[in-house]
Amino acid sequence: MEVTSRTTLPEQNANDERVAKDELAIAKANRVVVRNEAEKRKRLYAVLKDEVAEFKKETGNEPTNIAKQRDAAKKAVKEIKTDLNELEELYSTAVENYKRARENNGADDLAVELQEEQLQDNLDIAESNLTALREYLAETKTVHGNLAARYKEEKTPELKTEVKIQKKRFELTKEDIEKAKDEIRDLKTKKNDGGMQEISDDEDTDVNLDDDGLFVDEDAGYQSEKSDEDDEDVDPEDLWSPTLARKRAGLRKDVFRIEGYRDGRPAKVITGRGPPNASSFRLENESDYAVDRKTDIDITKNRKGDSKINGKWEFGKNNLPVIQGVALPPNNSVQSVKPIPKVPYGEFQRRATPTAVRVKWYLGNNSYVKCWETRSTIRRIWGRVQGDIAIYEAAIFQEERYEQWQSGHRGNTGRSPSAQPASAQVHFDINDDDSRVDNDDKPQKVGKTKKNKEPKIKKEPGEEAQKPAETAVNAMQIFEARWCKRNNIDQAKMSMEDEYQFTKDWAEILKAEARRG
Repeated sequence: MEVTSRTTLPEQNANDERVAKDELAIAKANRVVVRNEAEKRKRLYAVLKDEVAEFKKETGNEPTNIAKQRDAAKKAVKEIKTDLNELEELYSTAVENYKRARENNGADDLAVELQEEQLQDNLDIAESNLTALREYLAETKTVHGNLAARYKEEKTPELKTEVKIQKKRFELTKEDIEKAKDEIRDLKTKKNDGGMQEISDDEDTDVNLDDDGLFVDEDAGYQSEKSDEDDEDVDPEDLWSPTLARKRAGLRKDVFRIEGYRDGRPAKVITGRGPPNASSFRLENESDYAVDRKTDIDITKNRKGDSKINGKWEFGKNNLPVIQGVALPPNNSVQSVKPIPKVPYGEFQRRATPTAVRVKWYLGNNSYVKCWETRSTIRRIWGRVQGDIAIYEAAIFQEERYEQWQSGHRGNTGRSPSAQPASAQVHFDINDDDSRVDNDDKPQKVGKTKKNKEPKIKKEPGEEAQKPAETAVNAMQIFEARWCKRNNIDQAKMSMEDEYQFTKDWAEILKAEARRG
């Protein structure tokens, strides 16, 4: 006799509630991601729009490249606005479905509960936006300082215009921060039934136009930039010293700064020294520093590498991740992050040294985001072995250029060059497959493997024969040179869009070789 199981009404209601709750969580996550992205795009468009206007006012001509970026940013804002409206509707529908499912399952008085949840969601978004604005403010201040120092030496109209643009960008960002704080204050007031919630108006007063002598009238000659000269007497007959070399390159004194912190046992803080293009970072115990949790950045809250949508990684190789910094232990030892070989099963395996890695993720439309990621994210992107090698070689390069800057042999360009591992053994797999799980327990071979064969590229007349030991990195460099030649692109001046298109074409080459076996 066949027995059929039937779902009872209470069981069905409970199941409906679980499904509705999951759908609400997905809608909520998508809404947060897109709203944050929309804010970034709006900010980028406003900045580019102001830059074009300022350049045109100063020079009489519209800067072609910036104008193109402005138009692309405007288009991106319109596109994401449509997406955001759709997600807001999906979120509202998910809230109603969850409310209905809860009521069917016996819950009462859900209106207040759901309203509080929606207020909390909006509060999370607003606080995330405030964090991003503060990061942007700090970055703008650094860029302005570098440009101001260069303008003091060169006094060119172009530099003067750029300094003015950065100064205006700084002031507008401070205004946006105040608006964001007002929004957070209003949301907290609503959440607490009208009770006033204080957000210190002095949180950002330490970051202003005159504190460090950077943001002063350009035409006044930047008198406050004479701090370096006041530190020591300069003999007119002096020709070279590290201090003089840094000063002539437009560099300021080495200034300590806190990049961010993370809670835990023990809590850690990332410290930084040096200019953007020659910074050195350390991961130290928080107890040794005065961390302000109101103003300093919690690096765990803006990690892009941890973000998932529908169970899939949101950021991966298709975002062209680039390592821009490695937080080393306090003893400054690069060797501490040297890759640890796998040992045979049953033997003691040393653990990798804790670290944090600063990564730049490409978002498209010549925009990107930077954040501090974990070693696990680097391993997920490039594999366990290759990822550890990438961290190690980036740390070596980081410390070398910081030492060059300290000795006065490295100039300050005002930008942050990317540290890219140069080892011929590192294979950067750029196939778009971020759903895989990084298996830390299985040893991975680097270099020659049966699965990861070097793509074959036909030798052209005049080229030397490829050596057997060459890896996929060498083949990629050859392909890149030919790709740039075919597309009439200067290889040394490839834009982010060019690099993005190149990696897509290179991925097709790899896939074709894999199909050939």
